[in-house]
Amino acid sequence: MLLELAFWVASTVLISVGTFLLLFGLLRSDPPPEPETVAAILAVPVGAYAFLRVGRSILRDLCGGKTE
Repeated sequence: MLLELAFWVASTVLISVGTFLLLFGLLRSDPPPEPETVAAILAVPVGAYAFLRVGRSILRDLCGGKTE
């Protein structure tokens, strides 16, 4: 249980750091952002939210359904 929780926390932290670095890198580009760049900026938080929801679901299943 503790190992699974550690993996979940580590993956959440890595996703958050990756999201920050991606957004920072996309916004720091010299030419103005293209439509694909804007789409990526909008898609990153949606993807991170999906990963968090899946992680919470896995954690809930591992705990036997007793989390909030």
